[in-house]
Amino acid sequence: MRYVVLMCLLILTPFALFASPADARFSFTGQHLNGRGWKALTTDVKIGYVLAMSEAPILCDTNSPNNHYIFNDALTRAEVIEAIDAFYEESANAAVLVASAYRYVALSARGASPDELAAELSRIRRVAHALSSK
Repeated sequence: MRYVVLMCLLILTPFALFASPADARFSFTGQHLNGRGWKALTTDVKIGYVLAMSEAPILCDTNSPNNHYIFNDALTRAEVIEAIDAFYEESANAAVLVASAYRYVALSARGASPDELAAELSRIRRVAHALSSK
């Protein structure tokens, strides 16, 4: 089931973006959906994205104590979507990958310190800039 959710997400994402072909290229950083693309998604597709990202660690190494994508039920999926939407309200975050924004929200929900969050934000912005420059 999880595999099906992930595959549907990967297949449907390009069709879910309602941007013109000229604007569609700005919805991705490298080959990954970014904040501009996230804002163009419908709520249903955002729910699918969050569901897939919440299930993905189960397909990976969930025994790792450093799995930063797990919320431990700190937020509902609707709250995660709201937090990601709020993250992208800051224009400096527009090129940040959705997976990185999700991780940032997870770190925040798990009680990361302001210094840890600032360091993570700086890191994911650098990654997005590096991918955008390619």
